[in-house]
Amino acid sequence: MYHTSSPDTELMRMILAPVLVLLRKNYKDTKPYMKVQENTQASEILSYIYTHYSEDISLECLSKQFYMSAGHISHLLQKEFQISPINYLIDVRFSKAKGLLINTDVPITQIAYTVGYNNPAHFTKLFIKRIGYSPLDYRMLHKSNNAAL
Repeated sequence: MYHTSSPDTELMRMILAPVLVLLRKNYKDTKPYMKVQENTQASEILSYIYTHYSEDISLECLSKQFYMSAGHISHLLQKEFQISPINYLIDVRFSKAKGLLINTDVPITQIAYTVGYNNPAHFTKLFIKRIGYSPLDYRMLHKSNNAAL
């Protein structure tokens, strides 16, 4: 059977061809959209941790807050920012603690509680492990450096 195209069919092809090309191109670009969406979710999680660093934050807490499994949250942050939720929380807490140690005379025990640690001895042990100095030595070192300037 021999099939010929009518002028209307040719016109339809000319109109639809660019639309189909656009649809196909946009379909291929859905992965970057997913990347943006994942990046936004990861950023929201980090923002939550940063805002609530002084609270008792756990993976279970984050899981409930963001309606995701703990494993998915860990994977997402590792993939997008190369950091685990716990390491980010510790980094934020120690950043805040270092600021308080340098800029205030607040007792170290109180700083530990302020930045979210219920056990000042645990705070000191982790601080030494991460920073290389005890909180008191860190304070004294930076206060003497600031006095020398």
